[in-house]
Amino acid sequence: GIEAIFGIIFGFDTDTPDTGRRMTGFLLAANAPIVYFNLLAALPGTPLWDRLVTEGRLLDTGAGDSRQSADLLSCATTNVKLRLPNAQVVAMLRDTVRAVYAPAEVFRRMTWNAEHVYGQQVQGRPPSGNWAEISRLLRFTAGTFVRVFWRSGVEAPYRRHFWRFAWRVARLRLGGRVKSFLEVMLRVTPNAHHLIRWAENLLAQPV
Repeated sequence: GIEAIFGIIFGFDTDTPDTGRRMTGFLLAANAPIVYFNLLAALPGTPLWDRLVTEGRLLDTGAGDSRQSADLLSCATTNVKLRLPNAQVVAMLRDTVRAVYAPAEVFRRMTWNAEHVYGQQVQGRPPSGNWAEISRLLRFTAGTFVRVFWRSGVEAPYRRHFWRFAWRVARLRLGGRVKSFLEVMLRVTPNAHHLIRWAENLLAQPV
């Protein structure tokens, strides 16, 4: 029942021109539903920062130490002169994001987790001690259901993948392999929507 979430960093000194291809293959095989991407970045006060200062590999951003986590941990930003050409490492990261967060691939991994992970998770219940709380919970659930199914199942360009996933989750629920159709759909598909849109926005940015 453990749902794996990966954090991937490109730009280590050990990276090679083949790192992007190998990383993509690993992530597709691992079936982690969520993957965070970053370029190697050095934050002030860390051993990495001190080493790169000594090696003369910190890039001058003109912002001094003010360029810290909010900027440096935003996926495709670094203050490090990497061993490989920086443009090559950025291209590897973008190619991997493109493969990992293609809509068909996102929903394939979500389906794998529905089949192998979600059914083994312990399900809790939201607090519903009185009719007012139950009513509020029902309204919230109904509103979320409408928004999710409208935005992902009607408006989204990837809607056919959404409906294929919904059909598979419904079959798993009927077979007793997941405990709740709604819990999976209302928890997982907003994540899928966010990740697909995040990748689209990243890849639309100029390099």
